[in-house]
Amino acid sequence: MIEPRRNWVIWAIAGLTLATMVGGLIVTGGPGQGRKERRDHVRLNDLAALFDQARCIGASEQRNDGDLSATAQCPDEPRLADPYTDEPYRIEPVEDRHLRLCAIFELPADGDRPRYGGPHGEWDGHCVVIQLKYD
Repeated sequence: MIEPRRNWVIWAIAGLTLATMVGGLIVTGGPGQGRKERRDHVRLNDLAALFDQARCIGASEQRNDGDLSATAQCPDEPRLADPYTDEPYRIEPVEDRHLRLCAIFELPADGDRPRYGGPHGEWDGHCVVIQLKYD
């Protein structure tokens, strides 16, 4: 049997362990935060694939009409809707050589930094305006 004077040590260790676990969940956001980050990463990769398809179509067909479906010169078929919500990604021609790609992200971007891993362009909330280069 444990002596009464050593009993407080066990409770102190248990309390410290519990406080560390709770603190870790608060700092990292827990498993829910991780799931949101993974889903946003998939959305960002989808926008990058749409950007690649738009560049291919712009270079091969010199068009910017917002239709990014597969063509003979650009056979890739990027995902056109969010796989988690089935909400279609917004694809809007802005100007002759600019296209706006939008997805609804669960987490906000970090301050003034663009979303890393996504297409390069001007980010505004959930949308990025990209420039297409025609030959």
